[in-house]
Amino acid sequence: MIGTGSAKKTTGKVWAKNQQVNAFLRDVTAGATGVIAGAVVVLARRSVYDLPTLLICLLSLGMLFRWRIPEPVLIACAAVAGLLLPYA
Repeated sequence: MIGTGSAKKTTGKVWAKNQQVNAFLRDVTAGATGVIAGAVVVLARRSVYDLPTLLICLLSLGMLFRWRIPEPVLIACAAVAGLLLPYA
């Protein structure tokens, strides 16, 4: 039990220096990014189907890239805009 603290500290460093583990993690990260991008495309095709939803999409993307707005706030604002559009 005395050596467990030092083993935990060095284990992370050992894995970080292992080239095979690093290559595996890079590949897994790239694969996960591809899956997420594919899901975004599928969701966008199903949810952006007319001019008002296209405007909400473009405005949201513009705000995300221009300012650092938290995603939940942006989603809430887009939801309110989508609910109010039929009344405009």
